[in-house]
Amino acid sequence: MNRYDEAIGRSEQKEFLLGRGEYFYLDMNWGDHDSSLTAYDQLEYAKQHSEEKLQSELSKDILNTLQDGNISVKELVTLIDYVSIYLIKKTKGDYKTDWKVSGEIKALIKGQIISKELLGLDLSDLRKGLMLMKSQYGFSLD
Repeated sequence: MNRYDEAIGRSEQKEFLLGRGEYFYLDMNWGDHDSSLTAYDQLEYAKQHSEEKLQSELSKDILNTLQDGNISVKELVTLIDYVSIYLIKKTKGDYKTDWKVSGEIKALIKGQIISKELLGLDLSDLRKGLMLMKSQYGFSLD
């Protein structure tokens, strides 16, 4: 069974998305969670079910995780990574359908960014990544 299926079956989608507990994949270069391996699990989920079902589940789970609000900057970056990786994989032909990220998810991401900057946290790298996503793939939080 796919790890995303397992997480859904256990109601552990947030843990899966954020790489917590048994869903943690060690990034040997940086020492934290490797979101690209979780994204691979998402690709396998799409192959087993459908891209539309993945998009629906992933949108719902990202929305719920953002609504919880109790996430770190790194975890916020991880959630944004999933959108970026999807766009990259679509460009490479791994995905055939566009993922229309909802306005609600975009607004929550913007809100998280603003609230973390108000706390004095530096999100310049995250903002550069979002600019890159816009220039290369047309993805914007607007």
